Amino acid sequence: MCIKIKYITYLMDKYVIYKGTEGLINMLGGIAYCISWCIENNHKLLIDVKSNPHYAMNFSDFFYTKHIDVIEDYDLIDNIEYNNEIKINKLKKCVPELKIDSTRKYYINKYMVSQSLFKWDKNCMLKIYCGNGGISRLKINKYIRIKKEILDKLFKYNLNNKYENYLAIHFRNTDIKNNIFTFYKYIDKYHNIYIASDDYNIVNQLKEKYKSKGIVSFSEPINNQNYGMHYLKENKYELVFNLLIDMYLLINSKKFIGSPNSSITRLIFYIRENNMENIFSE
Repeated sequence: MCIKIKYITYLMDKYVIYKGTEGLINMLGGIAYCISWCIENNHKLLIDVKSNPHYAMNFSDFFYTKHIDVIEDYDLIDNIEYNNEIKINKLKKCVPELKIDSTRKYYINKYMVSQSLFKWDKNCMLKIYCGNGGISRLKINKYIRIKKEILDKLFKYNLNNKYENYLAIHFRNTDIKNNIFTFYKYIDKYHNIYIASDDYNIVNQLKEKYKSKGIVSFSEPINNQNYGMHYLKENKYELVFNLLIDMYLLINSKKFIGSPNSSITRLIFYIRENNMENIFSE
Protein backbone atom coordinates (compact mmCIF):
# COMPACT_ATOMS: atom_id res chain seq x y z
CA MET A 1 0.00 0.00 0.00
CA CYS A 2 1.45 3.37 -0.96
CA ILE A 3 0.62 6.96 -1.75
CA LYS A 4 1.03 7.79 -5.43
CA ILE A 5 2.16 11.33 -6.01
CA LYS A 6 2.68 13.68 -8.93
CA TYR A 7 5.71 15.47 -7.48
CA ILE A 8 9.45 14.85 -7.33
CA THR A 9 9.67 12.83 -4.14
CA TYR A 10 13.12 13.90 -2.98
CA LEU A 11 11.88 17.48 -2.57
CA MET A 12 9.06 16.50 -0.23
CA ASP A 13 8.81 15.57 3.42
CA LYS A 14 7.31 12.24 4.38
CA TYR A 15 4.33 12.34 6.72
CA VAL A 16 2.37 10.15 9.09
CA ILE A 17 -1.22 11.16 9.74
CA TYR A 18 -2.72 9.91 12.97
CA LYS A 19 -6.51 9.75 12.75
CA GLY A 20 -7.92 9.70 16.27
CA THR A 21 -10.10 6.81 17.41
CA GLU A 22 -11.44 5.32 20.67
CA GLY A 23 -11.25 6.77 24.18
CA LEU A 24 -8.64 9.16 25.53
CA ILE A 25 -5.96 6.73 26.74
CA ASN A 26 -6.12 4.55 23.63
CA MET A 27 -6.00 7.69 21.48
CA LEU A 28 -2.95 9.03 23.32
CA GLY A 29 -1.35 5.60 23.00
CA GLY A 30 -1.79 5.75 19.23
CA ILE A 31 -0.22 9.21 19.16
CA ALA A 32 2.73 8.04 21.28
CA TYR A 33 3.29 5.16 18.87
CA CYS A 34 3.29 7.53 15.88
CA ILE A 35 5.67 9.95 17.61
CA SER A 36 8.14 7.18 18.37
CA TRP A 37 7.92 5.80 14.83
CA CYS A 38 8.30 9.23 13.20
CA ILE A 39 11.40 10.06 15.26
CA GLU A 40 13.01 6.75 14.37
CA ASN A 41 12.08 6.95 10.69
CA ASN A 42 12.48 10.65 9.94
CA HIS A 43 8.83 11.46 9.23
CA LYS A 44 6.73 14.45 10.17
CA LEU A 45 3.50 13.91 12.10
CA LEU A 46 0.05 15.40 11.67
CA ILE A 47 -2.33 14.68 14.56
CA ASP A 48 -6.01 14.68 13.62
CA VAL A 49 -8.14 13.92 16.67
CA LYS A 50 -10.81 16.53 16.08
CA SER A 51 -12.50 14.06 13.74
CA ASN A 52 -12.67 11.53 16.60
CA PRO A 53 -16.27 11.83 17.90
CA HIS A 54 -15.13 10.75 21.38
CA TYR A 55 -12.71 13.72 21.64
CA ALA A 56 -13.84 16.27 19.02
CA MET A 57 -11.17 18.88 19.86
CA ASN A 58 -7.64 19.63 18.78
CA PHE A 59 -4.90 17.66 20.49
CA SER A 60 -3.30 21.00 21.39
CA ASP A 61 -6.36 22.08 23.41
CA PHE A 62 -5.05 19.92 26.27
CA PHE A 63 -1.65 18.50 25.33
CA TYR A 64 1.70 19.10 23.73
CA THR A 65 4.46 16.75 22.55
CA LYS A 66 8.04 16.24 23.66
CA HIS A 67 11.00 15.44 21.37
CA ILE A 68 9.09 16.25 18.18
CA ASP A 69 7.09 19.11 16.67
CA VAL A 70 3.70 18.13 15.26
CA ILE A 71 1.07 19.83 13.12
CA GLU A 72 -2.73 19.68 13.13
CA ASP A 73 -3.52 21.63 9.97
CA TYR A 74 -3.87 19.63 6.75
CA ASP A 75 -3.23 22.79 4.74
CA LEU A 76 0.42 22.58 5.81
CA ILE A 77 0.82 19.38 3.78
CA ASP A 78 1.17 19.50 0.01
CA ASN A 79 -1.79 18.11 -1.89
CA ILE A 80 -0.49 14.56 -2.01
CA GLU A 81 -2.89 11.94 -3.34
CA TYR A 82 -3.78 9.02 -1.10
CA ASN A 83 -3.75 5.83 -3.19
CA ASN A 84 -4.53 7.94 -6.25
CA GLU A 85 -8.14 8.18 -5.03
CA ILE A 86 -8.42 10.65 -2.15
CA LYS A 87 -6.51 13.91 -2.03
CA ILE A 88 -5.29 15.33 1.24
CA ASN A 89 -8.07 17.95 1.38
CA LYS A 90 -10.61 15.12 1.28
CA LEU A 91 -8.70 12.83 3.62
CA LYS A 92 -9.20 15.28 6.49
CA LYS A 93 -12.96 14.72 6.23
CA CYS A 94 -12.67 10.94 6.38
CA VAL A 95 -13.64 9.13 9.58
CA PRO A 96 -12.03 5.70 10.07
CA GLU A 97 -14.45 2.79 9.82
CA LEU A 98 -14.19 0.15 12.54
CA LYS A 99 -14.61 -3.52 11.61
CA ILE A 100 -14.41 -6.26 14.22
CA ASP A 101 -13.62 -9.90 13.41
CA SER A 102 -10.97 -11.58 15.56
CA THR A 103 -9.46 -8.15 16.22
CA ARG A 104 -10.43 -4.48 15.92
CA LYS A 105 -9.41 -3.04 12.55
CA TYR A 106 -9.82 0.44 11.09
CA TYR A 107 -10.28 1.24 7.43
CA ILE A 108 -10.21 4.38 5.33
CA ASN A 109 -11.46 4.04 1.78
CA LYS A 110 -11.19 0.21 1.99
CA TYR A 111 -7.54 0.29 3.13
CA MET A 112 -6.69 -1.01 6.60
CA VAL A 113 -4.91 1.72 8.53
CA SER A 114 -4.62 0.13 11.98
CA GLN A 115 -1.65 -2.03 11.03
CA SER A 116 1.98 -1.32 11.91
CA LEU A 117 3.48 1.66 10.12
CA PHE A 118 6.30 -0.66 9.06
CA LYS A 119 3.79 -2.42 6.79
CA TRP A 120 3.76 0.59 4.49
CA ASP A 121 6.18 0.81 1.59
CA LYS A 122 9.17 2.78 2.92
CA ASN A 123 8.99 5.11 -0.10
CA CYS A 124 5.40 6.16 0.60
CA MET A 125 5.21 9.88 1.14
CA LEU A 126 2.05 9.69 3.26
CA LYS A 127 1.25 6.97 5.80
CA ILE A 128 -1.89 6.78 7.95
CA TYR A 129 -2.41 5.17 11.32
CA CYS A 130 -5.50 4.61 13.49
CA GLY A 131 -5.57 2.68 16.75
CA ASN A 132 -4.15 2.53 20.26
CA GLY A 133 -0.48 1.87 19.53
CA GLY A 134 -0.36 -1.49 21.27
CA ILE A 135 2.46 -1.71 23.82
CA SER A 136 3.60 1.76 22.73
CA ARG A 137 0.82 3.14 24.93
CA LEU A 138 3.40 3.00 27.72
CA LYS A 139 5.33 5.72 25.85
CA ILE A 140 2.54 8.23 26.54
CA ASN A 141 4.58 9.39 29.53
CA LYS A 142 7.70 9.89 27.42
CA TYR A 143 6.21 11.89 24.57
CA ILE A 144 3.04 13.64 25.79
CA ARG A 145 2.48 16.34 28.40
CA ILE A 146 -0.55 18.28 29.62
CA LYS A 147 -0.44 22.01 28.92
CA LYS A 148 0.47 24.26 31.85
CA GLU A 149 -2.82 26.15 31.88
CA ILE A 150 -4.67 22.82 32.20
CA LEU A 151 -2.27 21.59 34.88
CA ASP A 152 -2.79 24.73 36.92
CA LYS A 153 -6.51 23.97 37.03
CA LEU A 154 -5.95 20.29 37.83
CA PHE A 155 -3.57 20.96 40.71
CA LYS A 156 -6.37 22.75 42.55
CA TYR A 157 -7.95 19.31 43.07
CA ASN A 158 -5.09 17.98 45.23
CA LEU A 159 -6.88 15.91 47.88
CA ASN A 160 -3.72 15.51 49.96
CA ASN A 161 -4.33 19.04 51.19
CA LYS A 162 -7.59 17.86 52.77
CA TYR A 163 -7.45 14.09 53.15
CA GLU A 164 -4.24 12.43 54.29
CA ASN A 165 -3.58 8.89 53.06
CA TYR A 166 -6.72 8.50 50.96
CA LEU A 167 -7.64 5.39 48.98
CA ALA A 168 -8.39 5.91 45.29
CA ILE A 169 -10.62 3.55 43.33
CA HIS A 170 -11.14 3.35 39.58
CA PHE A 171 -14.32 1.37 38.99
CA ARG A 172 -15.23 0.78 35.34
CA ASN A 173 -18.73 -0.64 34.96
CA THR A 174 -20.59 0.39 31.79
CA ASP A 175 -19.54 -1.22 28.51
CA ILE A 176 -16.73 -2.88 30.46
CA LYS A 177 -17.97 -4.61 33.62
CA ASN A 178 -16.42 -5.13 37.06
CA ASN A 179 -17.68 -6.31 40.46
CA ILE A 180 -17.76 -3.69 43.21
CA PHE A 181 -17.73 -6.41 45.88
CA THR A 182 -14.06 -7.10 45.14
CA PHE A 183 -13.28 -3.52 46.25
CA TYR A 184 -14.96 -3.70 49.66
CA LYS A 185 -12.04 -5.31 51.51
CA TYR A 186 -9.88 -2.32 50.58
CA ILE A 187 -12.52 0.30 51.35
CA ASP A 188 -12.92 -1.19 54.84
CA LYS A 189 -9.32 -0.23 55.68
CA TYR A 190 -9.52 3.48 54.78
CA HIS A 191 -11.57 6.39 56.06
CA ASN A 192 -11.18 8.67 53.02
CA ILE A 193 -11.91 7.30 49.55
CA TYR A 194 -11.84 8.92 46.12
CA ILE A 195 -14.05 7.27 43.50
CA ALA A 196 -13.41 7.57 39.76
CA SER A 197 -16.11 5.71 37.87
CA ASP A 198 -18.35 5.66 34.81
CA ASP A 199 -21.06 3.98 36.91
CA TYR A 200 -23.85 6.49 37.60
CA ASN A 201 -25.02 4.79 40.81
CA ILE A 202 -21.77 3.77 42.49
CA VAL A 203 -20.97 6.92 44.51
CA ASN A 204 -24.40 7.06 46.18
CA GLN A 205 -24.27 3.30 46.69
CA LEU A 206 -20.96 3.54 48.55
CA LYS A 207 -22.02 6.59 50.55
CA GLU A 208 -25.08 4.67 51.71
CA LYS A 209 -23.03 1.62 52.66
CA TYR A 210 -20.18 3.53 54.33
CA LYS A 211 -21.94 6.45 56.01
CA SER A 212 -19.09 7.20 58.39
CA LYS A 213 -16.44 7.46 55.68
CA GLY A 214 -15.40 10.43 53.59
CA ILE A 215 -16.27 9.42 50.02
CA VAL A 216 -15.44 11.95 47.30
CA SER A 217 -15.93 12.08 43.53
CA PHE A 218 -15.52 15.05 41.20
CA SER A 219 -16.89 13.45 38.04
CA GLU A 220 -20.59 12.92 37.41
CA PRO A 221 -21.18 9.95 35.08
CA ILE A 222 -23.97 9.79 32.53
CA ASN A 223 -26.98 7.74 33.61
CA ASN A 224 -26.59 4.94 31.09
CA GLN A 225 -25.04 1.62 32.03
CA ASN A 226 -24.75 0.21 28.50
CA TYR A 227 -22.31 2.69 26.96
CA GLY A 228 -18.98 4.10 28.04
CA MET A 229 -18.74 7.77 28.97
CA HIS A 230 -16.93 8.60 25.70
CA TYR A 231 -20.09 7.88 23.70
CA LEU A 232 -22.64 9.92 25.60
CA LYS A 233 -21.28 13.10 27.15
CA GLU A 234 -21.82 15.99 24.74
CA ASN A 235 -19.40 18.43 26.41
CA LYS A 236 -16.10 16.83 25.36
CA TYR A 237 -13.95 19.46 27.08
CA GLU A 238 -15.64 18.69 30.39
CA LEU A 239 -15.35 14.96 29.71
CA VAL A 240 -11.59 15.11 29.13
CA PHE A 241 -10.95 17.54 31.97
CA ASN A 242 -12.88 15.37 34.45
CA LEU A 243 -10.99 12.30 33.29
CA LEU A 244 -7.68 14.08 33.87
CA ILE A 245 -8.83 15.09 37.37
CA ASP A 246 -9.57 11.44 38.09
CA MET A 247 -6.21 10.28 36.75
CA TYR A 248 -4.31 12.91 38.72
CA LEU A 249 -6.00 11.91 41.99
CA LEU A 250 -5.57 8.20 41.28
CA ILE A 251 -1.84 8.65 40.71
CA ASN A 252 -1.30 10.68 43.88
CA SER A 253 -3.32 8.58 46.33
CA LYS A 254 -1.83 6.57 49.19
CA LYS A 255 -3.34 3.36 47.81
CA PHE A 256 -4.87 2.68 44.40
CA ILE A 257 -7.28 -0.08 43.41
CA GLY A 258 -8.36 -0.28 39.78
CA SER A 259 -10.27 -2.23 37.18
CA PRO A 260 -7.75 -4.56 35.48
CA ASN A 261 -9.69 -4.55 32.19
CA SER A 262 -9.39 -0.75 31.82
CA SER A 263 -6.63 1.03 29.90
CA ILE A 264 -6.80 3.88 32.43
CA THR A 265 -6.12 1.52 35.34
CA ARG A 266 -3.21 -0.12 33.51
CA LEU A 267 -1.62 3.27 32.79
CA ILE A 268 -2.07 4.45 36.39
CA PHE A 269 -0.48 1.26 37.75
CA TYR A 270 2.43 1.65 35.34
CA ILE A 271 3.07 5.24 36.44
CA ARG A 272 2.80 4.44 40.14
CA GLU A 273 4.93 1.30 40.04
CA ASN A 274 7.73 2.96 38.06
CA ASN A 275 7.70 6.28 39.97
CA MET A 276 8.34 8.04 36.68
CA GLU A 277 7.76 11.35 35.00
CA ASN A 278 4.37 11.26 33.31
CA ILE A 279 1.87 13.36 31.40
CA PHE A 280 1.24 15.42 34.56
CA SER A 281 4.93 16.32 34.99
CA GLU A 282 5.76 19.99 34.47
